[in-house]
Amino acid sequence: MSKTKIYEDKINGIYIKRFAPKSASDAAVILSHGYNAPHTSVSDAALFFAEAGLNAVTFDFKGGSVDSKSDGTPQEMSIAGELEDIKTIYEYTLALNGMSREKIFLYGEAEKLSNYTAALSGCGAQPVVSRDLDLSH
Repeated sequence: MSKTKIYEDKINGIYIKRFAPKSASDAAVILSHGYNAPHTSVSDAALFFAEAGLNAVTFDFKGGSVDSKSDGTPQEMSIAGELEDIKTIYEYTLALNGMSREKIFLYGEAEKLSNYTAALSGCGAQPVVSRDLDLSH
């Protein structure tokens, strides 16, 4: 049975779901969903990371899908908006108790990989982790 704790929040109109490991950790993975998908599409990966001892932060881009819990509609979504959302989530994650800037990692699906790099370059975030990562081991 998992001892992962799950927290929900909403900041600046962005719905956030955080999976916390059973023991305190100063490391985190920010998980970004793909096109027209909600945060739940990366929940299995988030649970995997949390059970491995990392904080895992999922979120819905504003207007990111028809099933989004964040503000906005798909018609209002833009690359500039996605970049702002990612920066907000990065700052949220960095503000978690005891978080280390050097231990925040990024995980994205589809086009979100390049957005992460563009949005967070110079912020101290670690290289992007691809959806193609084999989580079965």
